[in-house]
Amino acid sequence: MDLYEAPLGHPFTPDELKQAVAIFGAVGWPGRRPGYAVVLAVCGDTKRHLYDLIVLDEAQSSNLREMIHHCESLDTRYQPSFWAGDDENTAAEEIILDLCDARPKVKQDTRPGFTGPYRSDLLELDHIYAYAMPLIQSLLQKDHKRLYLKGSIWPYIEQPQPDDLAFLEHGEYPAIEAMAFAVREALDWIQAAKTKVRRNPVTEQLANHPMAF
Repeated sequence: MDLYEAPLGHPFTPDELKQAVAIFGAVGWPGRRPGYAVVLAVCGDTKRHLYDLIVLDEAQSSNLREMIHHCESLDTRYQPSFWAGDDENTAAEEIILDLCDARPKVKQDTRPGFTGPYRSDLLELDHIYAYAMPLIQSLLQKDHKRLYLKGSIWPYIEQPQPDDLAFLEHGEYPAIEAMAFAVREALDWIQAAKTKVRRNPVTEQLANHPMAF
């Protein structure tokens, strides 16, 4: 099944997922609105460095523990290079640590499952939505489309008014934030691929995790 044509959540085979040159996960924790997790594939011509971003799957929940279980399922299914999001949600951190403690111990070079997100650089911005919304919308332009959405995030993208973006605070729209986290990481990967200098945040995340040994 072609990644562009596959419906959201299609049960891809490992060979079908090889169409992607990179896969990223991102999560926005629930708050006033449901939490949202997304898995994004980078596809394209590696020789000419022409890439598109395709949403493979998503999940939503207003319940934090359920949201984390969704992330675990998506991580097992797609094995993204790493997850981006807010790593300073203490409630999420406690639940994730409890789940990690309940898992069998694994070697450091073995994929441990979902261990929480790697902190997105976008969280350092004073006005995250003033950056996130134009970023997403720029990739959805009909004549220069590079981002292929397939799911329930559409209503969220259409809700914020342009004049309100500078006043929205972190956590207002978890779906928009998660999508922006994933897109930003994918674009960073593409830029690094062009310059042949790649960061490896998943190694940092595993090395710093309390379950690593």
